[in-house]
Amino acid sequence: MRLRMYGATDKGLVRTSNQDAYFCSAEYGLVVVSDGMGGHKGGEIASQLVVTGLRDAFLETQQILVENVGPFLDEVLRKINSQILDHASRDENLRGMGATVNYLQFAGEYMAIGHAGDSRTYLVRGYRKPDLKPRYAIWPITIDHNVGTFVERGLLIPGRDCPPGPLNERQKSRLMRGMGVVADLKADLYCRAVQEGDVYLTCSDGVHGYVSDKDILKAVVSGPLAQAPHRIIEMMKGVGAPDNVTVVVSALSELEEPLRDFKEPVMDKSPYLVRLPSGEIQGPIGSEVIIKQWLGNEIPNNAEISSSLNRWVFLNDKDSLLSIYTEFNTEEVKTHLNFMAPESAYEQRGQRDSRVKANNNSILYSILFALLVVGFAAGYFYYMRMGTTEAHLP
Repeated sequence: MRLRMYGATDKGLVRTSNQDAYFCSAEYGLVVVSDGMGGHKGGEIASQLVVTGLRDAFLETQQILVENVGPFLDEVLRKINSQILDHASRDENLRGMGATVNYLQFAGEYMAIGHAGDSRTYLVRGYRKPDLKPRYAIWPITIDHNVGTFVERGLLIPGRDCPPGPLNERQKSRLMRGMGVVADLKADLYCRAVQEGDVYLTCSDGVHGYVSDKDILKAVVSGPLAQAPHRIIEMMKGVGAPDNVTVVVSALSELEEPLRDFKEPVMDKSPYLVRLPSGEIQGPIGSEVIIKQWLGNEIPNNAEISSSLNRWVFLNDKDSLLSIYTEFNTEEVKTHLNFMAPESAYEQRGQRDSRVKANNNSILYSILFALLVVGFAAGYFYYMRMGTTEAHLP
């Protein structure tokens, strides 16, 4: 498969400087996008440390086997994270500086992803339905490491790990992971198989933070792919471009325009992606294939699925799954959900709810019993007192 890359960055219409940084090279199959934070000077330094550190580490390594990409990325990212923390500790003007990172490494039929923060990588695919009209799908394949996402996924509990009640946008956007954010960096690291026709879009939150995924998809498919980064930047300027904007497009295809000139695949329904617990992304595939593999235990219950322009949902999240993806609302699927292995997240939640309900019932019964005893005692003393009074009447 032929690999091509196109990138662009812009400071936007509000910021006085550009704290984003990026590097892309189709020759080396490498993409790095980083969004700096922590003030004008600190943000620029942090994002540059991320980009140059990853680029140099890769270029200085003669060969990396697929099975070694994860450990290699982990070691390099931890080293860069320590450098950023060290810079911030030695210079008072750099306190609080940090950066996000999205790292893509293409090698043959596979790609590796390293990710921390809220910059994103999307997968864009073209497909046809039986009427042979072209359709386009887009999915975010990285997970935003911010408070909003962690609350949604149950990793943070409102009132315990963050403020109770609805969170405002500023609270939701606070990063939980990132370069220079915490000493013990936990980046998402995984590999996935690539397919002919795959188009990946990597961007800073100056894009997805202000427009919908549908708008991003329209900008990508509305003209030559080589100009897509510039079309997205112009789109952001049209909505005020309040943040720095960085976009890199990576296309894997022998076609010059893989999203416009394709013939395959033809699919009866909108395609899905599957995210395994390891982070590996599988797809695009049809819902009927997912259901067959899932019920056959080829896909674990705690995997996630998403159709284009729809949210990711855990297969064991019964309520969300059946309400959002109606093609899964079958008796066979509902039976599987009802008799799912108890170690699944959904069943664990159900057991917790049952225990809470049982505890609440026990408390209620105890209160009723206590009231009954008090009432009986009061009645008894009242009867005794009345009996004594009657005995002294003439």
